[in-house]
Amino acid sequence: MAMHRAALVLLLALASADHPCDTEHGQHCPEDGPSTLGACLKKLDSLSEACAAWVGMHDACAEELKGYCAKACNDEPCGYANEAVACLTKWEKPENISPGCAASFPYEAPKVERVLSEKAKAKSAARKAARAKAAAQVRRMQAGENVDAESEKSSGPAAALPSGVQEAISTERTKDARRVEDEARRRIEALHKAIPEL
Repeated sequence: MAMHRAALVLLLALASADHPCDTEHGQHCPEDGPSTLGACLKKLDSLSEACAAWVGMHDACAEELKGYCAKACNDEPCGYANEAVACLTKWEKPENISPGCAASFPYEAPKVERVLSEKAKAKSAARKAARAKAAAQVRRMQAGENVDAESEKSSGPAAALPSGVQEAISTERTKDARRVEDEARRRIEALHKAIPEL
């Protein structure tokens, strides 16, 4: 219980300051940076509960802070830096964290999952199915397959349109395609005229 309380205090301190030892750092070790701050803080007789927990976390996670976290902090030690907690809890892979180090992390409240109604679940499932169908259609198009125009008509937002509107859209698409083809033919003919025959 005391560990959870200390971790909660540490978490609250992290949210309100650069790090939980910000007060001690400013009062007793103002000239110390990440490389010397730990030694300075350990010399002090009394530390706040959150600061003591933060120093303890750095001791427990010394190896982890020298490994990946050093690379993540521009090849400098992350120990006693503002990024230390973020590196250990968010950037580093959990399997690379020792049990002793993980036990020293600040406590995080468990995430609460949303409870969806049946109607919301059905809508979500329909959206997921539509996305999957669209993704499959795009993959087929990218692979060079000719995607059936009827399947395009029968799904997606256009399916909700009245048939007259769907036909008008289809006609406009056909006109646009013809315009593009005609323009391409004109350009090819112009190139043939401009290039003397060999």
